[in-house]
Amino acid sequence: MPTPAVSEDGMNRIAENTASCALCRRHLLVGEPARLYQDPNSKRFQKVCALCYEQADRRGWRPDGRPIVAVHANPPSDHAIREREGLIERLRGQLQSVEFDLDQVRNALAKAEQQAGELRSVKREMKELTGELRKKDREIKTLTDDRRRSEERAAHAEAAHRQEISRHHEVAAQLDSRDAQLEQVETRLSQLEQELERERRRYTELAEARRKEGDARQIRRLALEAFNRSEYLDRVVAISRSLGDPVVHVEVDGCELPRPVVISVAWDISWYEFVVKLDLHEQTVSVEEARRGDDPRDLPPHRLHPNGVLRSDRVVLTMQAYGVGAASA
Repeated sequence: MPTPAVSEDGMNRIAENTASCALCRRHLLVGEPARLYQDPNSKRFQKVCALCYEQADRRGWRPDGRPIVAVHANPPSDHAIREREGLIERLRGQLQSVEFDLDQVRNALAKAEQQAGELRSVKREMKELTGELRKKDREIKTLTDDRRRSEERAAHAEAAHRQEISRHHEVAAQLDSRDAQLEQVETRLSQLEQELERERRRYTELAEARRKEGDARQIRRLALEAFNRSEYLDRVVAISRSLGDPVVHVEVDGCELPRPVVISVAWDISWYEFVVKLDLHEQTVSVEEARRGDDPRDLPPHRLHPNGVLRSDRVVLTMQAYGVGAASA
């Protein structure tokens, strides 16, 4: 029985001494192509027909060498198979040797890098020493420059002494100038006293305005006067002709400036809230609608207790409605 030939690199693959596919167990025909696969679990080479290539790939089998080998009518002897497996083992041994040599090369490279790092460290130290030497040279140069400047200062001091007499004359001129400045300061002081007096009067007026703003009755009365002059009064009067007299509540809402006064006007099926903002010192007033609604129960309960009344064409506080003196809660 002839022995199958081996290529120059010793890696020409041949079929094992079987005549059937390792997966489908089908007997291979004479001359039918097949491929050798290695099972990663058993490390054995199996012969697979062309119909089972995809199944072998799904199992994770690895094709060995050239993809196609011919299945001969006379299968190779066991000796040829053992010789082939021995060749594979020798190649694996050579691969391990190459990997060992590669590790040694890597170790040598790491050692060379370490030595290069030490060399760089030595260079840095030499550079630092050179820098220290240059620093000492600069210090010596600085001391020399200081000595030269000291000598120059001494010469300047002597020149300054000569100029002292002329400076006395300059001082006298400066005294005259300061007298003139003092007169200007006194004039400015008089102006500042006048400005201070104006500011005192302004502060007195401001304090009086803020005192009046602290009087809730006064603020509510002024707010109602502003509201009665606004466009919103006509709306309230028009609605009252249809829904009757409303519940009117007037209150000062907070202490911020301008002082806000909330005027609540409510009927059985509708309500409005208006905000009047007053600043007595700046003499400014604004009236605007804050919000509205349909159900008076949406308002805070205390705003449904009237302290004002709609009287013909204006809104007044309750006591004023009956012609009794000043405004009252």
